[in-house]
Amino acid sequence: MKKIIDNSFEYLQKRAKSLGKDIYTVSSFLLRDPRFKEWSGSSKPNQHHYGEKGLIRHTAEVVRLCDIMREEYEDSYDIDEKVLFLSALFHDSGKIYDYSRCGLVWYSDSHKRYIHHISRSGIIWNDAAQKVPSVYSRYFESVLHCILSHHTARELGSPVAPKSREAWILTLCDNMSARMFDADTNDLIK
Repeated sequence: MKKIIDNSFEYLQKRAKSLGKDIYTVSSFLLRDPRFKEWSGSSKPNQHHYGEKGLIRHTAEVVRLCDIMREEYEDSYDIDEKVLFLSALFHDSGKIYDYSRCGLVWYSDSHKRYIHHISRSGIIWNDAAQKVPSVYSRYFESVLHCILSHHTARELGSPVAPKSREAWILTLCDNMSARMFDADTNDLIK
């Protein structure tokens, strides 16, 4: 498992570097955060992203899936590679505030009742993007839209519905990553 975890972090760093200095700089604000690197997923073993460094593994998987989808459609549609990468990288970053570790036990922080991880992810993206003016001026709103819409509907936590190709790709890839894990934990006919 350690190899998968190490590869996930290295993959995200390498992918950010491949998109240029400004993208790497803004990505580094999240990638350097020890909470992002260590967050072990939900507090329950039967929920997706549970386990050692669950968030970074999920994030790398979503980035990879988004890259595959973008490549599949790049001849037919204009899909902004940098918007898609930044959206996938930051989409669940707010989850670092959802659970805290107390020894070996995870507990839910009380703020989760007030601020959903999607809104918190938008706040984290805002804070990072403002530190790199060229990224903020060019990508802020497009990435924010993708982050805020990645659960597709208000009843699922998104304040807005996806309206861009990048937002739809992120939504589908995030859902695929989560549901692939969930399929192993549900009572399915095999």
